[in-house]
Amino acid sequence: MESNSQNNLIKNLQYSAKIFLLLIISSTLLIFTGCGFIAEKITGKVVEGFIENAAGDDVDIDFDDDKIVIKGEDGNEMVFGGGEWPAGDAAKTIPVFKDGKIDYVNDFGTSAMISITGVTKNEYLDYVEKLKAAGFTENSYSAESEGSFTYMAYKTDTHFAMVTFDTEGGLVITVSNEE
Repeated sequence: MESNSQNNLIKNLQYSAKIFLLLIISSTLLIFTGCGFIAEKITGKVVEGFIENAAGDDVDIDFDDDKIVIKGEDGNEMVFGGGEWPAGDAAKTIPVFKDGKIDYVNDFGTSAMISITGVTKNEYLDYVEKLKAAGFTENSYSAESEGSFTYMAYKTDTHFAMVTFDTEGGLVITVSNEE
């Protein structure tokens, strides 16, 4: 079961990478076409077409004032900006990280990835302790390499969390609960 969860996470991360590349393309289109309503609609349709071709899903893209929301036909959504903790089931199983600024959320319901900026090493270490207190202690793994710190552990055979911090203040939290 452990490899199934990891395979699903890898699949979700590959999907996220495609979406991220397409968002870079959309940002470039916005820069070159201006920031008006018509440019936004054209860019949204172009990006939606790219994403549908890459992901093979029917997707809906909403450009709000402070965020971009991409929602697939299966209900999974990715949010860029907005600064909100994800609402999916997996994210509800881990402590909310209250420091820094949330700048990216990938919420697939049973798994989620949250990217946060403006984090200190002490805030990272405090969060690791909160994960442990929440029961994420089985098969734990900690690593440190060239300014990057990682903690990963399981709560059950199919439920794990991973948090990675870099000394430039970036933090990524990944959680998966594939029951």
